[in-house]
Amino acid sequence: MEYTHARQGGQPSREGTPGNFSGLVMMDALLADGDGESATVRVNNVFFTPGGRTYWHGAAPDAFMNHTAVSLGVTRWLEEVSAGDYEAAFKYE
Repeated sequence: MEYTHARQGGQPSREGTPGNFSGLVMMDALLADGDGESATVRVNNVFFTPGGRTYWHGAAPDAFMNHTAVSLGVTRWLEEVSAGDYEAAFKYE
């Protein structure tokens, strides 16, 4: 299996796919074993602006977050956390 450094030639960061992310989320491909949907292994650096998130985790409403995502095979997105549940997670009593 051959791996390529996926961000070559000064490629710009790309915005997270609408429908999988909310808010501003930027991604840098770090490593892949193929192009596009043919890749079965992907490593991405994912940067979330305040309030940006995937369906389950992400940045707090007032903070940035960064993580390295490693995907093996096809990513299967499950049910999105509602905006109300996300907001409730940051209410402290």
